[in-house]
Amino acid sequence: MKKGIFNFLKIAIPLALGIFAIQYELKQLSEDEKNQLLNSIKSANPLYLVLSGIIGFISHISRSIRWKYTLEPLGYHPKLKNSFNSIMLSYFVNIFIPRGGEITRSAVLFKTEKVPPSKSFGTVVTERIADLFCLSIIVGIVLLLEGKILSSILAEKLGASKPGLRLLLGLLLLVAFAFLGNYLLNKWKEKGFLKKIHQIKEGLLHGALSIFKMKNAWAYIAHSLFIWACYALMHYLCFLSIPELASAGIGPVLASFVVGGITLIILSGGLGVYPTAIKDTLVTFGFLSIPSYALGWVIWITQTIMIILGGIYSGISFLYFSSKTDEKH
Repeated sequence: MKKGIFNFLKIAIPLALGIFAIQYELKQLSEDEKNQLLNSIKSANPLYLVLSGIIGFISHISRSIRWKYTLEPLGYHPKLKNSFNSIMLSYFVNIFIPRGGEITRSAVLFKTEKVPPSKSFGTVVTERIADLFCLSIIVGIVLLLEGKILSSILAEKLGASKPGLRLLLGLLLLVAFAFLGNYLLNKWKEKGFLKKIHQIKEGLLHGALSIFKMKNAWAYIAHSLFIWACYALMHYLCFLSIPELASAGIGPVLASFVVGGITLIILSGGLGVYPTAIKDTLVTFGFLSIPSYALGWVIWITQTIMIILGGIYSGISFLYFSSKTDEKH
């Protein structure tokens, strides 16, 4: 009963937040602004959007190859088509069932390659750590490129004359708390709830170190960087599709990419919320609200169509090859 309620809430809460975000944003717009928004979305250059989708598929192929590297030390050598189908179907399911993709991913790979779900789930930890590292690199680039603008924004929001100093002190406090937390976890790691947290911490650490222990470590790292470069390029190509935003510099592009990415991590699918996050970020950099909001929808729609098309293809491919495998047995 409790599990059923929890699963229902996992779907209902993101959906409710998305609908609320859409309604809230539209209420702020006049009829003329709504028409501008719709026209801006309709007039987006399809060439750049198609290119963005193609780059997206390339990134997913690279992700499929990268996944094979973590499975090989466990004694499994899945075919590329099966790892690709598993990943695309996981993204497809995530559109409709938040966080349901990971279960789908493992189930599809088990059906086609007989990789136990417990084994494939473990490789996902390593994958998430690599992705977090790549996202952190992009955040660092944004801070280097747009440090002055972000500093002035912080000054305005915090009412501080030296926001950079406050940010530095905040980071130092965060590091100090991290070291203190790690010390306390190691000291009381066998006590109740802390035992579970300690196990999670050890799992993350093991996942991070396992990258450097695998046979194709550098290839794994190269694919990770390539995947995120593709993601950023997908994002930028959508900027080029909107004339008012085509001249945006790398700073606003990457800043909106990071904020949008974090939104998708927190709320799987990002319906309604993702376009708002893109708009708010770009408005901060001085861009007009309507084109910025339109861009958010253009990116979200392009990525959703790409995932649906990929999911349909992978679903058909999975069913076809699964039936062939069953016939052999």
